[in-house]
Amino acid sequence: MKKKIRKAVTHDGKFHTDDVFSAGILKTLYKDVQITRTRDELMFNNADVVFDIGMVYDPYRNRFDHHQKDSPIREGARGIPYSTTGLIWKHFGKETIKEVLSYTSVDEKEINYVWGIIDEEIIQPIDIYDNGMDFYPGASLKFQKFISSFLPSWNISAGQEDMRFEQAMTICKIFLQNEISRSLSLYKAREVVEEAMSGAGGVPIIEIDVRIPWIRALFDIEEEKPELKGKAKFVVLPGDGDLWQISSIPANPNSNIAYRMKIPSSWNCEDLVTEGVKFIHKKRHFCTVATKKAAIKLAEKAINKEE
Repeated sequence: MKKKIRKAVTHDGKFHTDDVFSAGILKTLYKDVQITRTRDELMFNNADVVFDIGMVYDPYRNRFDHHQKDSPIREGARGIPYSTTGLIWKHFGKETIKEVLSYTSVDEKEINYVWGIIDEEIIQPIDIYDNGMDFYPGASLKFQKFISSFLPSWNISAGQEDMRFEQAMTICKIFLQNEISRSLSLYKAREVVEEAMSGAGGVPIIEIDVRIPWIRALFDIEEEKPELKGKAKFVVLPGDGDLWQISSIPANPNSNIAYRMKIPSSWNCEDLVTEGVKFIHKKRHFCTVATKKAAIKLAEKAINKEE
């Protein structure tokens, strides 16, 4: 693979999430790369990278298309065919992560973790959508629909595709950079969650003293430590300002409907003011409390009520 990418080519006309996001990855890694949208094959030979066009996948020549009959398929149970985004992420993803996280020190383990999160949550759904496959549970096409909103409407004068492509690519760059930083924070949070779960010793309330993203870490740890699986019901952690929060643990990491246990339906703020309750969400999946001590006591009370 070439160390410096100055010229990249993709197809013109109607764009899709895979060519836009691929451009966003390259533009994040190589800020000065010139991306040309054309179907002129003569320009392919003068480009450092050709993606989503050309009917060739050859990483040694930086050719990344997936429309040919022998296009590559991911290894693993899902057997998802690569789109161009998957191929670009496979070969340029880790260097892109290093570039985005150049403000801090990251090791190979952290880079691999971030790469895997982005690949699972963002890249694979793009691959699925572009190849016309059914989505697996937890995968979403919301981002694809969002990018499609940049396509010029049929009743708008022609000639706006390149401008809209640039707009969508800029959004993809921002989104990717934010998601890389978020994924690193998930890795850092895991250490805190693992320590809290070990300290809890399998009891149904996990106490965390810092406000962090904890859901994915909790489920990952439970998969690795079956003796802890399903035992925790609530997480107590800091909320807004000086308040504390009792959070229900979802039934699975992608659920925002089903929970292992909820705040009892009979509870209301008015009756629990003296116990420090400030707010109970109508879905009963969290409530805010004045102090950590009060939050733990109320979480215990909720569990005992359910039992």
